[in-house]
Amino acid sequence: MLLAKEMGTQSLLAKSDSQLVAGQVTGEYQAKDPLMASYLRYVEVLKGAFATFELVHVPRDKMPELTCSPS
Repeated sequence: MLLAKEMGTQSLLAKSDSQLVAGQVTGEYQAKDPLMASYLRYVEVLKGAFATFELVHVPRDKMPELTCSPS
């Protein structure tokens, strides 16, 4: 989110393999752990930098692997 914000992105679609995190960000689940609640508050602040923001859950086995290759 920080990189997208720094790049001036207006709309962000983020994907997470964590159903818990995705559910907390969408409001489906409550963040009961104090540390997770702190992270959630930070995400809520960052969301304000985008005209549209969506976080979706993608199961780990459906998430494409990220690769880094030298330029």
